[in-house]
Amino acid sequence: MIVRDFGQGSVQMGVTPNQKEIGYLGVFTKADIGLKNGNKTDIFVALDRNLYRGVATSTNGELKGGLSGGYILTDDPKFKRDVAKKYEMTVFPETKGTFVVDLKGTFKAMAAGKKCLKH
Repeated sequence: MIVRDFGQGSVQMGVTPNQKEIGYLGVFTKADIGLKNGNKTDIFVALDRNLYRGVATSTNGELKGGLSGGYILTDDPKFKRDVAKKYEMTVFPETKGTFVVDLKGTFKAMAAGKKCLKH
């Protein structure tokens, strides 16, 4: 798992334990983004001009530090490539709130994670 903290939140990336092709992206923030606990909510992320949609099972304020957010599962190689190569990711749940995540160092972190999975 790769974790990066940013100002008001955190991003997590990794692969599901039983299906290495399925990756996940978790995005969490201290800001009120209107998510309700346990609800499945469409969540969108933009990487440059590429827009990606996922279904996030949300959590609201129950995580350490009062973070709210959710996870997106994906096997889209274009999404993985964009996360690795782009510099910013804009996250905007279908509810309220928009925030930007700096992706600096993501490519190297993903390469290290991939190497780790091979062992």
